[in-house]
Amino acid sequence: SRENAVYPCPLLPIAAGRPLPQLDTHTLFAAVVRARASGSPAALVARRFHASFAKGLVAMAAGQAARLGVRHVGLSGGCLQNISLALALAEGLEDRGLVPLLHTQLPPNDACISFGQVAWGRRTLFSTME
Repeated sequence: SRENAVYPCPLLPIAAGRPLPQLDTHTLFAAVVRARASGSPAALVARRFHASFAKGLVAMAAGQAARLGVRHVGLSGGCLQNISLALALAEGLEDRGLVPLLHTQLPPNDACISFGQVAWGRRTLFSTME
């Protein structure tokens, strides 16, 4: 339905000086500004923003998961305290056949970003030792 429409939040192509994928959030925010300027209700714009941002993040995560050969995607950080974003990300990842890892014993806050960094470092370290 039109209410469930999303704004564009495309992936930027990998380029020199930007070796990792990146979302084109300028396009997303421009669409949000246009929607509000045209009189779209704030609640509808907010719902579409979250759906659009989650859709872009899921696409980026799915691409990286395929590139790295992993199925599990850790979700952490302060933004995961936003229930709309957390649910949309988990559902989108599952729809792509990925396994979202959500917090159950640690808080989903920025303090746990270092936990993800340790997990990634451990994976990287042990994969180079094989």
